[in-house]
Amino acid sequence: MCGICGFNFSDKELIGKMCEIIAHRGPNNQGTYVDDKISLGNRRLSIIDISSKGNQPIVNEKGNLVITYNGELYNFKEIKNDLIKKGYRFNSETDTEVILYAYEEYEKECVKKFNGIFAFAIWDNNKKELFLARDHLGIKPLYYYFKNGKFIFASEIKAILLSKDVKTKINKDVLKEIIACAYPIFGKTLFLDINELKPGHNLTLVNNKINIENYWNPNINEIDESLDYFSNRVRNLLERSVKMQLVSDVPLGVFLSGGLDSSIITAIASKYSQKPVETVTLGFGTEEDEYKYAKIVSEHCKTNHSEIYVNSSDLAKALPKIVWHYEFPFTRPAILAYYFLSNRTKGKLTVSLLGQGADEIFAGYNRYDAYTKLQNNNDYELKQKIEMKFEDKVKYISSGVFNKDDKEFFKDDLLKDKSKIFNQYAQMIKNLKNDGSQLNPTLLYEIKTELPYYQLKMVDKTSMANSHEMRVPILDYELVEFALKIPSKFKFFGNNKKIVLQHAAKDYLPKEILQRRKLPMVVPLSKVFKEDLISIASSVLSINKLKEMGVYKEDSIIKHLEKIKDNTLKDDNSFRQLLFFVTLGLWSDIFINVAITKNINLNLKNYI
Repeated sequence: MCGICGFNFSDKELIGKMCEIIAHRGPNNQGTYVDDKISLGNRRLSIIDISSKGNQPIVNEKGNLVITYNGELYNFKEIKNDLIKKGYRFNSETDTEVILYAYEEYEKECVKKFNGIFAFAIWDNNKKELFLARDHLGIKPLYYYFKNGKFIFASEIKAILLSKDVKTKINKDVLKEIIACAYPIFGKTLFLDINELKPGHNLTLVNNKINIENYWNPNINEIDESLDYFSNRVRNLLERSVKMQLVSDVPLGVFLSGGLDSSIITAIASKYSQKPVETVTLGFGTEEDEYKYAKIVSEHCKTNHSEIYVNSSDLAKALPKIVWHYEFPFTRPAILAYYFLSNRTKGKLTVSLLGQGADEIFAGYNRYDAYTKLQNNNDYELKQKIEMKFEDKVKYISSGVFNKDDKEFFKDDLLKDKSKIFNQYAQMIKNLKNDGSQLNPTLLYEIKTELPYYQLKMVDKTSMANSHEMRVPILDYELVEFALKIPSKFKFFGNNKKIVLQHAAKDYLPKEILQRRKLPMVVPLSKVFKEDLISIASSVLSINKLKEMGVYKEDSIIKHLEKIKDNTLKDDNSFRQLLFFVTLGLWSDIFINVAITKNINLNLKNYI
């Protein structure tokens, strides 16, 4: 796992600075490759073949191809054996070389052979051609800038911002998406002119033109089989995925919440691991902490278990650092928890498995209830949701926190045409009946938007901030493809969620874990603001700073903060709104209002 960067011109100083600013992604080595047409950089976090032979960039035997790569290729040994039979010779045991020679043999079709998490760039010195690719689900990030003949890419936006050609301006169209949905949904970023290479896509730069292709595009293909058939197949695919992802030359464990998703990962990992699996659970000293359930799973699976405690002061102090690494404002406090999971296991674990993605492919969120089928006609509340007006149902998918009061806080010109944001989703469920047939299209939409642009971004940015690799076995692309064949009645039916996954896990886990109610990772946001963040909120949300942003109805923001101070507002959504206002203010202070530098002061006191 690494950090990558590069551009289509020669500049040794700039490529060095870009590497340094993402050094947290790879503390083990820094390498660059520069000629008159290309500059490539790499920061290495050694996971497979930790010897110096794995340092990057790597040049092929012929000397015409060079690669910088971030990720893990889980099936690299199989591909390597095929390439050896074709006459290729390898200098290391890394998956990096496998990708390089797979490209030499298969060119851009190589990505269709890969099973893993990856973002890489390969320069062909003969063709003067740059090839970039991102994994199927978008587990590893890849950003790029292309303007006035300058093409710049990196694992993190802050590296791109170091170029004097890139101006740090806010993209208000993306801000509109974040207000509506809680995250960007079209592959744009909050920085004007900087985009993400979309999941399952590759990009070729040649003759100063870019061509982007979609190499993986999952589709719904429901088949008529029994629940036993589907659960057995899910279990087999998940076992295969976990077994592949246990490969590591450094310490590996599982982040265990005690919920169904992380628990089945723990159980399968314990089955195939040659020694007790290391498991870790995070808590904040509240009644909602999951220590109890995690302990049940740990004892059941005989893991080496540890518990991490984080107090509200820790969360507050880390907020500027988390904004720096996440590079976006946010409304979901789970980001704080994931940051500390990696931060507090530093020195003990370098790689962790977690249960991310099960809710999106097996229907675990409550907000999917409007797209399911009634199990009981007397369930009036569920019936109302299923039969709501189409335009309301389209907006119901949003997990934003301003769905009812955006006009109260934001200027009218910013919200203009906001409803068009949901057009893509509307087309996916248009003309479908209220009989459960809307569920799989809804999940496919979430796989293409919520997963890469929120969930997986959060996982990558918070873990790599601490030089830690997180893997997500449930999001093996073949398992995702199979999940889209499972009828909705085996996912979310009535009020029963993730039915097929529960069925698949029944031989692995105790009943109290299988039947446990789905809960989000609970972060005591109200406690954090009450005890530690009121001062920073008051500073970041001063009337002058709010006016500088140019997007707010300033008086409403000030009133919102005052109501939280005097306990008039106590609901979770109001605190999430305040979290967004604060993190957007910090984002602006960190990225827009000052020059980008690796030595930026991220101490909380700097923002009070």
